[in-house]
Amino acid sequence: MKFANATDPEIAPMLAALGINQPIPNVTDQSPSVAFDVTKNGLSGVAWMDDQSGLPAQQLYFTWDANRLVTMRLDGDQAIGEVQQRIMNRSDLLLSDPSTVLGVVLQMLLVGVQQGLVRLATQVAALDEEILNTSNPSNDQNQQLAQLRKSLAELALNLPAYDVNVGSALIDPQTIPSMTPGGIAQLQTFASQVSGTSRFTQSITDSMRNAVQDLQAQVAGWQSNRINQLTIVTIIFLPITFLTGYFGMNFNWLDDQLNSMVSYLFWGLAVPLLIVVTSIAVLIRKGFTFTGLFSKIANRKADRVKAKASKESV
Repeated sequence: MKFANATDPEIAPMLAALGINQPIPNVTDQSPSVAFDVTKNGLSGVAWMDDQSGLPAQQLYFTWDANRLVTMRLDGDQAIGEVQQRIMNRSDLLLSDPSTVLGVVLQMLLVGVQQGLVRLATQVAALDEEILNTSNPSNDQNQQLAQLRKSLAELALNLPAYDVNVGSALIDPQTIPSMTPGGIAQLQTFASQVSGTSRFTQSITDSMRNAVQDLQAQVAGWQSNRINQLTIVTIIFLPITFLTGYFGMNFNWLDDQLNSMVSYLFWGLAVPLLIVVTSIAVLIRKGFTFTGLFSKIANRKADRVKAKASKESV
């Protein structure tokens, strides 16, 4: 069943008509839940699904007993449609043991989440590689990484607790009312699938942390390069600054003494130019290469062209 919103007035009458008295965490409350419990009639709780809409993994509520499996949700048409199609393709086998339907449906929903996580992991790896190959910090990269982290945050925060609840509920699956050995096997497979998904989610979280560290290293490297460039400029022009300050002092013996064109050409042009050339020569002799500076300028230009082309392609 799909409801228009969390406060849909049809929710309570519909649940009452179905004889469902358990609280419905995902329908009546939009905050994520980790519920997965054995009831006196069967099982109830929430399941994760991915609707391939670019949004974070969503939840639906389910309740199961020997007679029915009821799901309630606010969204997720595509995810549910794919599960229904897969169920129809194997309906003969499932109907031979109806208690297996719950475990199979939960597995199919979680497979969609795993596929979404694979896509997310690929995006994180590609972005991290781009960060490593880019010398200048990019606000676009920072925004992309923030969006990817946001898309995973809810699932990464709640899936470990959900894994614990699933495992706790299925410690003794033989006590679940009306559950056959085939249904128990499917639920145990689902529990293993949840644990694997939780570990995969943690792996992607670690990859995002690495990407954040690479982004911070990129910024630190950029700042270090700027400081190095400022240091080089200071080394070259500091002697000229000293010369300007010296001849700018107002001493009587200095004022109005250097007033010829020859003095201007010598002290104003030739000496500063000689100081600059000498400073550059000393730097080169000490091992500094200005070709690295020009290559960095070329790299920055290439990065800007690449970023512009990426935006146009999007």
